Amino acid sequence: MKKYMAFAAVALLGVGAAACSDDEGDTSWFETYAYLVPEHLGILDKSVTLSHTAAGITGDASLVFSVGLNKAAAKDLTFSFDVVASETLPENAVALSKQEVTVPAGELVSAPVTLSVSDWSFAADMRDKAEYSIAVSLAQTPGVELGRQNLLTLDITKNAYLNLKAEAPANPKQIDRTNWVCSKMDGIEGDANVLKGTAGGDVASNSAPWWVMVDMAATHTLIGAKTTHWASAFAPTQIEVETSADGTNWTSHGVLDVWGGTQNWSFIEPVTCRYLRYTALAPNSRTDITGMFLYVAQ
Repeated sequence: MKKYMAFAAVALLGVGAAACSDDEGDTSWFETYAYLVPEHLGILDKSVTLSHTAAGITGDASLVFSVGLNKAAAKDLTFSFDVVASETLPENAVALSKQEVTVPAGELVSAPVTLSVSDWSFAADMRDKAEYSIAVSLAQTPGVELGRQNLLTLDITKNAYLNLKAEAPANPKQIDRTNWVCSKMDGIEGDANVLKGTAGGDVASNSAPWWVMVDMAATHTLIGAKTTHWASAFAPTQIEVETSADGTNWTSHGVLDVWGGTQNWSFIEPVTCRYLRYTALAPNSRTDITGMFLYVAQ
């Protein structure tokens, strides 16, 4: 790694030197220039995406870099850093593995430094997608000029919360639908009781979004569900699932891409609730539902 970073520092010599003119009186070639050297040469702006599920916020939100010189110095040179982060990131969320590094006399590159955000507890209750940006630069160091490549950025996208996966639940036991109270959004077609199998036809709409709701008449710990549709051509391709203990305060478990005339989906972490609301979000054309089955663990 150190040998690679040294090569990168030499390769980037032209970045700082490009600031110099070819005039005979120009002495900038004799100056010592310092640069930030990214782990992957040429990638100055790194973008990462984090998943947000019931298991937490996961992903590698880090940026590795070193300090490079255009030429070896006769003495050790020590550098520190300036870090600027989005206002929505708590001040203590951003960490540097080293607050300062030294390029030893006679060498061209420092040891690697890692900038990271590893503790995402501050965003655990943020259900929406969120974006953050962190910039790191070299602080001014006496006796050393700063090269043009003195800024690296880490752009972080936290996906919206998702407690759903598009697969059948393991070891399911179907809940008795007899006492369900089913309802639907005003203005859409059909009898909501198709959800529990006591009415024929379907619940359908020519445009999205639309929703149906089930009051299970008792509290259950759900692990997943199955919905049926006339055919794949009339089935939603994107849904949102919400649950509630009282029918008033709702928790969204995210937006899930689905497919097929029969659709199975599971909660990543089981959910205890009495009410479930199912919303078809896409496509914005005629879609329907002909039945719903909810499952608890065996």
